[in-house]
Amino acid sequence: RIVEPMTGRSLLPITSGEVAKVYQADEPIGYELGGHSALFMGDYKIVLNRRPVGDGAWRLFDIVVDPGETQDLSAQMPQRLQDMLGHYQQYVIDNMVQAVDQNYSSQRQAAINGLRERFGPNIVLLLLTMLTLLPFYVVYTSKKRSKAGRSDVGS
Repeated sequence: RIVEPMTGRSLLPITSGEVAKVYQADEPIGYELGGHSALFMGDYKIVLNRRPVGDGAWRLFDIVVDPGETQDLSAQMPQRLQDMLGHYQQYVIDNMVQAVDQNYSSQRQAAINGLRERFGPNIVLLLLTMLTLLPFYVVYTSKKRSKAGRSDVGS
């Protein structure tokens, strides 16, 4: 598996006071994490949050005026939303972003990953032990039933 380096720009020019912004207003910055998606462009951000965090719809926010992202501007600025969605689609192509299945659950996947990490090497051993002991359990329970059946007949 090839791991690509993270893309982005250094924030050092901002901290040293050389520049006021790292990206220009017309430069899109996209990301995707577990099916949640966003694109920043100037003072605006589009975001899609999947369930259970969101409803799976794209939202548009002016993050300078509304840093808490409380007012969705999609209805008031449909052209800006569409332009930014076009930039997000280009981001998806350029970065080979893979679509996440609709049934994907980050909580379920985290639980599976945790179990696999903790018990992974021992799962095969546990399954083999259970398969080895299963015939003995079947014989034991069948003998127990047959004894119980004989004692019922004698009563």
